[in-house]
Amino acid sequence: MGDSGRGSPASVSHNTDPLSAYESNVTVRVVTTTSRRDVSKSVPLRDVFCDQRWANAVDDSPLQGHFLSTMTYDEFSHQPKSRVLSYRADKCARFELIDVNDPAHQITWVNETHIPLACLDTPQTKTGWTHLWIDVLHALGDPATTENSYALHNRLCLAVTVLPQSWLTGDPDTCHRAFGRAWVCKEIAFGRVDRDALDLFFETAVVTHAAQTKGLRWDGEPEDLRGPRLLARLIGRRPKAANSEEASDPDVAIAALEWWARVHNANVKSGKAENNRGVARRYTLSPAAARKALETASASSPASDTGKESPYQTAIIQIANDASEEDTDDECSLQLKELMYNLQGRQLSDDPAVNAANLEKDPALAWHVICAYASDAFFEATDAYFCSLGVLALACGFDPIGDPLGAWKQKFFRNGKTPPRDRNGKLHFRIEDVDVTVLDNNHAVLRKAWEVLAPRSSWEGIPECLRGVVFVDHARVDWSTRPPGTASLGLGPVPASLMTRGGFAPVGPFFGFDFSKAPNGHRKVGELRGGCGTGRAVTTRGLGDVTGEDGKSFPELTKGVLCPKTYAEEVYEISQTHGGGGG
Repeated sequence: MGDSGRGSPASVSHNTDPLSAYESNVTVRVVTTTSRRDVSKSVPLRDVFCDQRWANAVDDSPLQGHFLSTMTYDEFSHQPKSRVLSYRADKCARFELIDVNDPAHQITWVNETHIPLACLDTPQTKTGWTHLWIDVLHALGDPATTENSYALHNRLCLAVTVLPQSWLTGDPDTCHRAFGRAWVCKEIAFGRVDRDALDLFFETAVVTHAAQTKGLRWDGEPEDLRGPRLLARLIGRRPKAANSEEASDPDVAIAALEWWARVHNANVKSGKAENNRGVARRYTLSPAAARKALETASASSPASDTGKESPYQTAIIQIANDASEEDTDDECSLQLKELMYNLQGRQLSDDPAVNAANLEKDPALAWHVICAYASDAFFEATDAYFCSLGVLALACGFDPIGDPLGAWKQKFFRNGKTPPRDRNGKLHFRIEDVDVTVLDNNHAVLRKAWEVLAPRSSWEGIPECLRGVVFVDHARVDWSTRPPGTASLGLGPVPASLMTRGGFAPVGPFFGFDFSKAPNGHRKVGELRGGCGTGRAVTTRGLGDVTGEDGKSFPELTKGVLCPKTYAEEVYEISQTHGGGGG
């Protein structure tokens, strides 16, 4: 991406064209179910990398017999069954110098690259996909192409339906691990998601809930319910859905699973489950999920009179009506349809000006943006510079998000080399290699969010699901390991004197960084939380504990903190703790 983020701060929406109006003839490489008519533009997937390990992995995967094809962005984005894959980079294979069969005839070999073979574990969905964009196969493991594809990935996440691979597994633990990836803040936060995958995700949560509760009312703590907790994590990743009327109740995740089960059971009893037409089929378990439900539920239905449906497909799901007790079946069906619609659809407007205006006034969207930037579950820590902000900046018409290390990386690419890495495979750079101008321009997006959050005095307007369902979803930061310049989540250099004796660094009347529970008393690991602002510090420890060493109070010290500024001071201070290294 280089220094594409240079320019004026993203104070206003610069691009006013509808997002759907974008056109491009840039070349993309996608997995296709069949070869293109022009066979020179397709390569059998097993032959892409000239390594037997790759060929064996393809042959043993659901993508056996598929092709890697090249086409323009416009061709791909307008395919009715095109998808963008969201997946965990597991089962990585390290390839040294190997030849590559590139359908675009641009990349002939790669060296010292890692290919996550887990991307191949992607089965077909019920309605099927025909074109699948997988980032690592688009770049073919070439570092320069990977760097240049980040902007393309941002565009695709808004224009093309996203297929979350983990949702197709039916395994709740796999889904939880996928939510722990920082990249989901980009991939599944704002665009459309595949409806078949969403249905399977719901089935997973329902089956998990039924198995845990055994059809009885839950007497334990609500947060211990595994199925609802899984669904709540999804709602918390989708800001429009989290802010919808259907999700306004704190028990929405429990209620939604009860809605799903009640609609499914009503369909089974009325015989609609045998009808392959109509929306009713969506809320009937797939054979595999139904089999699991039958094994764990306390009752099941016999086979239908036609004999065409197995007992598994007509299993009654045993979930007690607790949160939905006062709702009729019709009300459950209506609320479920609305929630599914909000979860599946794009979370932002097609109009960049509308999105930019919402960012300046919607506390739920602002909190989502700040929390996403705090996510740091990357293999390469410096991906935090651009991962979570790119899609939002694009949707708002702001300047493109740049990589503060982009110019440094390009020096190597121009000479046919790759940036140096340490023995752990992480980028090895100096603090001086960080372009603070690019960093500051990127953080203009975050400052918009802080302008909404900093003055607030409560959680009002921020749904509970957005605040973090499990600990890893919280806005937790480690100031000693974050990439240089990102520790304060866009606030810029924060005076050390802002830290109170109780371990709080307020950023407003209500919000603040809580370092009071940092391991071993070291004030470097904190969490952005509500109720940790200046109001708490004044009421619990007295006004004197909120003033810095120079006697100035919080508002005086942070005057202008939301204005554009350079990060040279912060980068320099962090370099002292990093010992001049990075990553």
